[in-house]
Amino acid sequence: MVGQCAANIAHKPYIDNMHKKNILFLLKASLSILHNISRVQTVKHRFREADLIQKMLPYTSTDQKYLKALCMLILANIVDEEQESLLDEKGTVEFLIELLKEAQASDDGRAQGLSCAELANGLGRLAVNDANKGKIHTANGLPAFINMLESPIQAEQEASTQALWSLSFDPTICKLLSSNQKALDSLRALQSCGSQAVEVSAKGILWMLRQHRKSTEEGSVDGNKKSRPKSSRQSSLRKIHVMISYQWSSQKTVLRIRDDLIAAGYIVWVDVDKMCGSTLQAMAEAVERAAVVIICMSESYKISPNCRTEAEYAYQLQKWIIPLMMDMYYEPDGWLGLILGAKYYMDFSGVVPYEDSSQRLIRELDGSKSSFDAPDSVFDEVEAVITRSTAVTCHSAFGPINWTEEQVHTWLTDHNLQRYSNAFEDCTGKQLLQLRALRLEAPEFFYRSLREDLGIIGIFNILRFTDALEDIR
Repeated sequence: MVGQCAANIAHKPYIDNMHKKNILFLLKASLSILHNISRVQTVKHRFREADLIQKMLPYTSTDQKYLKALCMLILANIVDEEQESLLDEKGTVEFLIELLKEAQASDDGRAQGLSCAELANGLGRLAVNDANKGKIHTANGLPAFINMLESPIQAEQEASTQALWSLSFDPTICKLLSSNQKALDSLRALQSCGSQAVEVSAKGILWMLRQHRKSTEEGSVDGNKKSRPKSSRQSSLRKIHVMISYQWSSQKTVLRIRDDLIAAGYIVWVDVDKMCGSTLQAMAEAVERAAVVIICMSESYKISPNCRTEAEYAYQLQKWIIPLMMDMYYEPDGWLGLILGAKYYMDFSGVVPYEDSSQRLIRELDGSKSSFDAPDSVFDEVEAVITRSTAVTCHSAFGPINWTEEQVHTWLTDHNLQRYSNAFEDCTGKQLLQLRALRLEAPEFFYRSLREDLGIIGIFNILRFTDALEDIR
């Protein structure tokens, strides 16, 4: 599909005659498809193989604003850090911010056919690059994101909080947000808005603001220069476990690694049930108590502000970091590349046999057991420390995580979804919550699975089902 659409937009007769209605329709359709696909980070290499960046250059200067906007949103998703200069030359940040403001001022919440959420998602992707954070601020983009926090539309809340979380890694922006009462009030309200994605991002931003304030008070932040302070609590805690920091798309391999480490006698901290969302305080304590933090690298890990929060906190506390490569097409860059420095990573992407990489990881840990402050006896206690949300429903024996198949059937009936009972015949509460998490971590796969695996077809049926998932508390 990528190849066919790339061929369409690169066809010179189409480029020369894009003003013609039928050709314009074809180009719009091709770019729209490419835009949707580009949001899935695991297929980013397909765009490189199709040499799509060069093929899209004619559209960055076209007078067809919709085509230009789609082109820039696609580029925001697929360019690497070293290619960011291309976006500078085309004025991508400024163009998208102007469109976002135009959409917010319009009656239908759109500009050139693009919604506020779509434009904010593109800018949020650009905000992963630290240099772009300042450009967004300079172009006066912060007020647009702050205004979206008060939107009644959940997709806009998700896009704005995700973007602001990425932006909050910039000390200047962090300071501005800390002094903006409108932003603070909105973020505090969104902590309990009912949408897991929004709640997690809002809490993440507020955590970043508190950390920045704390570091400023302690004199550990000087402009843009960051020091690496020791945790004030670290000395009183025994460092007894291995922490694994990862992004959802790598979970299958991560759980296999966890099991191997447990079998080797290590205590492992890993957030398995991301459907409830570990509190950031639990994450911080896990980092502080860890003897080693394993970072599972991928493109998806790099663009996740949640993952960056974990990785940067481990780096600031000068933790022993072991990087694992989970994506054969990804080369560490940007903030993740800076954290890892010259560290040599172990390959778990499939290029090297899994067993070889697993044995090497265990040998690496075995050679440095002195880094674990706990007595030797603790290594005889095979225990997986798995964090869950502080929400009562996740701890309670009656909470949804413990639902039986019959209780899931009751949930379907309560939400007028009993027609799908056969598709959920063997589904438990834990699997239902994992499905909810999948919507946040891998939306393209989630919606495809609804249609193809569960038979939930039609926009209103899909909306009814996703609303029911969000209602699970």
